Amino acid sequence: MEGSYFGDSDIFSAEGIKSVRDSTAISVFESQLLVITKKELLEIFHRFKEIREEMKKVGEERKKHHSKSIQ
Repeated sequence: MEGSYFGDSDIFSAEGIKSVRDSTAISVFESQLLVITKKELLEIFHRFKEIREEMKKVGEERKKHHSKSIQ
């Protein structure tokens, strides 16, 4: 879906710690992918706190959903 993103749950669950990804993403349509490093994303969060809070909320919900589907 246009504007979608992934990897957010990993950023918030282990800030400062290397973690293993718990999911993958597959595109069924031609897509453009923008890669933002963890360092760059944390700099964005520092400047735009409202984006950090929204992404944190979405990331926590996704993490809960992933945990339920694994069990």
